Amino acid sequence: MPMHLRARLGWPEDRVCGTADGVPVCPAQLKLRAMNFGQHWRTEGIEEVDCSFLLPLAVLTEEMQREHADFVADSVAHPSDDPFEQALRERGWPSVLAILADDALLGMAAAWYGMEILARWLGDAWPDGALPTEARPWFVLNTAGFRGREGDLLRFEGRARRAGVMDVRYQDV
Repeated sequence: MPMHLRARLGWPEDRVCGTADGVPVCPAQLKLRAMNFGQHWRTEGIEEVDCSFLLPLAVLTEEMQREHADFVADSVAHPSDDPFEQALRERGWPSVLAILADDALLGMAAAWYGMEILARWLGDAWPDGALPTEARPWFVLNTAGFRGREGDLLRFEGRARRAGVMDVRYQDV
């Protein structure tokens, strides 16, 4: 669960991670729209807002340490023309730490693993499917792109909608 990951990484639940619609937000106020991420909203009247937030580099590091060996093995067995795979191949399949130390590779890795790390950090639903009752705004991310590293944090920016203000129709319904 995201709150357990955040606690393990020393991120208090009330620590601000960025803004949505100009309002400071904590990670618990954001959720990822896992299904149909990046597609238009079918519900008329949805208003998307700008969103910018940080998450620890450690989230990407852990994801890559889990997945990198399998990614390399699969890439060697079944080469593709994916730019991230090509960049790793050209550099002799560098280690996770070498990838994270290289700005170009870091950006490609953050894009490649983006959905996984965002889902681990933010989650894709509130407990029991309902918004918490606290009086603060909640947002559902529809897009998020890596924008850079700030020390031991990664910055993502994208678009989100306010949660709980209207019923939403999804593409699969």
